Amino acid sequence: MAQQHNDTYTVRRDGDRDLEFTGVELGSGSMGTGGTSGYACDFDRGTEVSIYRTTGGRYVAAVRQWSRWEGEHEGRSLRDAG
Repeated sequence: MAQQHNDTYTVRRDGDRDLEFTGVELGSGSMGTGGTSGYACDFDRGTEVSIYRTTGGRYVAAVRQWSRWEGEHEGRSLRDAG
């Protein structure tokens, strides 16, 4: 397995202070809906997820849900998978 370099990350959370930790980003992905072109730039709602492993061995999933619809707000949360 290749050596992975640890970086410091700061993840925003709704209703709580930002979480800062040192670790490795294992992967990320996103999906969206809406629009008519099928291209991501045309989506009007979506979810982005990033998975991290901290230097302490814990796993963190950062989730961002967003919308371009009036009255709908962006949301951010964290999941700690121990």
